[in-house]
Amino acid sequence: MFHRNPKLFIAYRTALRFYLRALPPHDVSQAGKLGIRALKCGLETLDLARLHEEVLIDILSTDSPVHHAELIRLAGSFFAEAIMPIEGSHRVAREKNIQIQAAMNELRKRSQELVAKNKELKKEILHRIRMEVALKASEATTSKLLKESLHFQDELRSLSRNHFQMQEEDRKIISRELHDVVAQTLTGINIRLTALALQTHANSREILKNIAITQRHVEQSVDVVHRFACDLRPTVLDDLGLIPALNAYLIDFTERSGIASKISAFPTVENISDEEKTVLYRVAQEALVNIVRHSKADHATLTIRKRNNILTMKIRDDGKGFAINAPKSGTNKLRLGLLGMRERVEMVGGKFLLESSPGKGTTIQVKLFLPLEQTDISAPPSSTNMQTPDPWNASPFC
Repeated sequence: MFHRNPKLFIAYRTALRFYLRALPPHDVSQAGKLGIRALKCGLETLDLARLHEEVLIDILSTDSPVHHAELIRLAGSFFAEAIMPIEGSHRVAREKNIQIQAAMNELRKRSQELVAKNKELKKEILHRIRMEVALKASEATTSKLLKESLHFQDELRSLSRNHFQMQEEDRKIISRELHDVVAQTLTGINIRLTALALQTHANSREILKNIAITQRHVEQSVDVVHRFACDLRPTVLDDLGLIPALNAYLIDFTERSGIASKISAFPTVENISDEEKTVLYRVAQEALVNIVRHSKADHATLTIRKRNNILTMKIRDDGKGFAINAPKSGTNKLRLGLLGMRERVEMVGGKFLLESSPGKGTTIQVKLFLPLEQTDISAPPSSTNMQTPDPWNASPFC
């Protein structure tokens, strides 16, 4: 006997017995109701089949075997109707499961798409962050370059203004020297020559004395004109080369300033172009002028070396030095002079370097990058100490 649900068992047996004994047409509505009741009680198809089997065995045991086949057939129809609600619920459940599975698959697909979109979004966010950082860096660099550009424009304007002022100052000096020295000397020579022409009765000693005085005036004029010519363009630079020109300038530098100086250079530096020689000469000239004006140095050295395809000129002094990055003050002329030197060097593709600090002197370095065919360093350097200039060369030649 089906003991899990005795009430259902009794109700099922009663309904099936009534169904089997009723006259056609047979009403199967009670079977459907029992199926719904079994479904509510939690019975599955197998449970209802077992219940149906037990009920049918119980019914057949009390009836004649002659009618068993017909009863079994009718009971099958009853069971088929009773099982419909359970089977229907299974079908709905299967359909729901199919729908749920489809929804899960769609959700999984959407989740994967969402993950992919999130990855792309993260990449886009990182890209935008990098772009923003790069943009900020670019803005900072642009701002810095703009400030540097404006600073260089100011320096170039100051350099140009200073250049014109120096030109005017040089012209004033040359004009004054020509007027005060050369013109007066030539006037004195003219007067002396006129006096000599009138001294027809003078003795030879007096005439020789006047001639000697006139010759000294002529020599003075020649020296002044010669010095102007040397300052404007030393002919020794064109005639003999860079090293003799620097030698001559250092002799005069030591005599005028009292600063002991020394030059050391490889003879093969003369292989460079005339333009490069002029740049090196003018940079050395300006550097030595700055030493006299600003450094308060006791010694200065100038060295020129050529190694491989790099020619290096250094001008050192043991003066007071200065802070390179200090704000502009009374050293404005010095800074403009340094800017002028830098401009000269960069015009020929060279590199200008400056080293200085308070109390440690100053070093100016120029690097020129030469063609490989000019790289000859076989000759040893020549060295000249200008601390005690040669008395026979007291006046530098041009």
